[in-house]
Amino acid sequence: MWRLRGFRNWELLFQQYAYADFQRTLRGTVPPKDATPMALKRDPSQNIMSTIHYFAYGSNMSTPRLRYRVPGCRFEFVARLPNYKLSFHKRSNDGSVKCNAFKTVQPTDAVIGCVYEIPSNQKPALDRAEGLGSGYHEEIVHVLSPKGGEVVVCTYIADASFIDDSLQPYSWYKNFVLAGAEEHRLPAEYVESRIGAVHAIRDPDPQREQARRAEIKNAACGFPALRSPVCFTPRFMGPILPERLSAMRAVPDSH
Repeated sequence: MWRLRGFRNWELLFQQYAYADFQRTLRGTVPPKDATPMALKRDPSQNIMSTIHYFAYGSNMSTPRLRYRVPGCRFEFVARLPNYKLSFHKRSNDGSVKCNAFKTVQPTDAVIGCVYEIPSNQKPALDRAEGLGSGYHEEIVHVLSPKGGEVVVCTYIADASFIDDSLQPYSWYKNFVLAGAEEHRLPAEYVESRIGAVHAIRDPDPQREQARRAEIKNAACGFPALRSPVCFTPRFMGPILPERLSAMRAVPDSH
């Protein structure tokens, strides 16, 4: 039995234990005995990893943001979705709008985004993060890879009844979209015209903005499974046991 000492040990530990294990531990449940690192399972019939290709074009282009939601995601390449246009007009339940790939059938239009490989058993988590059934529906589309070949991917498109051009995105959401675009070096002209030029407003709920930005910081530091503030110090961290991680929830500062 030993206690966590420093970030490096924590980073190495996550290579051994599944993120799913940690999530279950935080909920107070015992992880299954067959839990595998990153909650990835192999298809026993084919002896290969069962995955899907997902096309992200909004805030999920940011690897830390997507990793917070889907820990097993892996970036593949930047791709183009022809005959669609990036629009910030999908009405959200927080009073703002989010991104949408709006079909125009114009040959000059294209949405540029990122193709990620997603473990099939984490697809439900992706569905929840994308708001499937709550204003978004899933579509199978063909995107163009950097080499010009077509790749079949799944993506999420806004329902017509949720399109609202009178609303604006919150600044933290626009920042996430910009961060993803810059991370993957999308064409500067596209970033400026389709993202940078969009007017964003300040979120009237500062706690919500703080929570969303904290998610990104946690994922960027290697803690994508966290859903609430946790202190990773000897004072708060319990002993590391086989097939189980233990941690004490930290009380946020009241200042």
